[in-house]
Amino acid sequence: MNILTNAVQAMPHGGQVRVRARRVPGQSNSEALEIRFADTGPGIPPEDRERVFAPYFSTKATGFGLGLAITKKIVEDHGGRIYISAGEAPGTEMVVELPLPSPVSRPAATAA
Repeated sequence: MNILTNAVQAMPHGGQVRVRARRVPGQSNSEALEIRFADTGPGIPPEDRERVFAPYFSTKATGFGLGLAITKKIVEDHGGRIYISAGEAPGTEMVVELPLPSPVSRPAATAA
C-alpha cells in the first residue's frame, strides 16, 4: 500500500499508476511473483534510488521517511526483494519480487 500511496503523492496534478503482476523465474529453480508499480510522476533521481529504502530518508516535507524502509524489511523477511527499475521514461517503476511456494505433491488417493 505504501508504494501506491507514494506513487499517487508523486503526481499532485494527476497522472497514472499501473500495477502489473506476473510469474517469473526465481532463485534456486523456483518461481517468483513479480509486481511492478509504475507511475507517470517526475521520477526519482538516480542518486536517490538506493537511498529511498534507508530509514528516515524522504524527499517530502512531511512524513518520517520510514514507509519504504519498512516495506523493504517486510519484502526481505518474506524472502523477496524490492528495487527501482532503471527505466528511461519519466516516472518511477518500483518492482517487488516474492518467492512462490513450491507445489506440494499430494499422495495419490487410494480406494477403500
